Amino acid sequence: TDYALTVTGDVSVTGTLTGNASAISLGSLQINSGGTYNATSGTTTITSRTGGGYSWYAPTTGSIFNHNNGTVKLTYTGNETFWQGTGFYNLEIAGSTHYEHRYDDLTDGSGLIVYNNFTITEGRVRFNQAGDSVTVHGLTKMVGGQYCNTGTAPSGTHNYGNVVIEGGTWKLTSGTCNMSGIRKLGGTLS
Repeated sequence: TDYALTVTGDVSVTGTLTGNASAISLGSLQINSGGTYNATSGTTTITSRTGGGYSWYAPTTGSIFNHNNGTVKLTYTGNETFWQGTGFYNLEIAGSTHYEHRYDDLTDGSGLIVYNNFTITEGRVRFNQAGDSVTVHGLTKMVGGQYCNTGTAPSGTHNYGNVVIEGGTWKLTSGTCNMSGIRKLGGTLS
């Protein structure tokens, strides 16, 4: 049975949390080594961050995240926040215009992997280390906000399927950038 789960505070998983097809909203999520989050096939919404500054924290290969074809939506609108993890199915950044969502690579250096779609609705998205790699297999869509144009300029290898830029500002990596196709309807690409 699917039951909605709403937690306004921090959630720390050491055992197993299974989302089924439930609506899930959490303040922050930390998947510890040995912990498993079997995500909802719907949307996991993250609304806040821990005292350590992380909205999503799954730092090692021992932190198991099974995406179940669901969406992770980071909506924090306060100060700067960090997120560390990989293997998302759909990922959406829908934070505040004025504050950063900083990606922090895993301890194994595997980079950000999104198996389906990556959407930036609003917020400043940047990488904590310039050389972090990105692979998005589906559509990358930028509706607004900023991508990679604050802080350290990106220099890692970035691979995208199709890209649509409707608004906002996107700074390309100075490293290798592969795109299957790009359509610019608005915004800035540099």
